[in-house]
Amino acid sequence: VDGSLALYSETLGLELRASDGEMRFHDPSAGRVLLSYEEECAARRQEIVARQAAENRAETAEIRAEAAEARIAELEALIGEKRR
Repeated sequence: VDGSLALYSETLGLELRASDGEMRFHDPSAGRVLLSYEEECAARRQEIVARQAAENRAETAEIRAEAAEARIAELEALIGEKRR
């Protein structure tokens, strides 16, 4: 398609293309290049970092919510005492 050498594997359903001195698998049904081992590892590391950041944000939000609830309970108790 782009002038690169391509071999199709019916078994895998993938094309193996040589382009710019590099061999890459292409998924013609999805129209995309499959990630290399290094790219897949980097993507997984990024996913782990993003998941940990999301977990940290959720934990921080939970701590803040608990602190807010405790403060509300404290203020409600003070209001109750003033009314008596």
